[in-house]
Amino acid sequence: MPVREGNWGLLGESTDPVIADTGVMQELITYYKDMASEITSEAAVLKSIGDGDDSKFKGETADAVRKKSKEVAESLQKMSGRYDAIRDALTGYLPALEDGLSESAAALQAAETAQQSGASASAMPDLSENRADDAPSLTDDEQGQIDAKHAATTRSNDAMDAAKTKLRNALSALDGAARRRRRRSGRHGTTACTTPWATRSRRSSRSC
Repeated sequence: MPVREGNWGLLGESTDPVIADTGVMQELITYYKDMASEITSEAAVLKSIGDGDDSKFKGETADAVRKKSKEVAESLQKMSGRYDAIRDALTGYLPALEDGLSESAAALQAAETAQQSGASASAMPDLSENRADDAPSLTDDEQGQIDAKHAATTRSNDAMDAAKTKLRNALSALDGAARRRRRRSGRHGTTACTTPWATRSRRSSRSC
């Protein structure tokens, strides 16, 4: 997925803060799943040979390699476990990534709407500005216009603050999910990096 266009500066971001390709991520999940399955099958065959099964491999050569077959099977089982760990980590992270993309997009839309509301509020008349000290008292209608302008400005400011909070919460949740993913994969001696299919743009230089 390319960088999403929009006025991210409204939210204090120089560019799209969540750049991700969930399609590529899903392809990786499938790849690791298939690799783990294939390795597990190969390990099972080698283990059966090592355990004395001669249905697939017979003769003096088979006897000579039984011990080695068992050792290789154990090594493959460990490798399969690492692939499973990466698959599980990515599978668990994908929903959080999709939420991060959705919530950050919603925050941007809310911020742009708040900006438009703020511009409309600024265009509303305010007869109290630059009013001469000896000017007649404001009429109820004029005061009502001033109050309406101030209320509209407050609403737009509150909406902008809410949009910024929404983005902060989305990024915080995404970072938390990324940390859990790294811990989960790290327990098996693996590292499932977000790059290139997912990254936080303002922190894209950090290591996985």
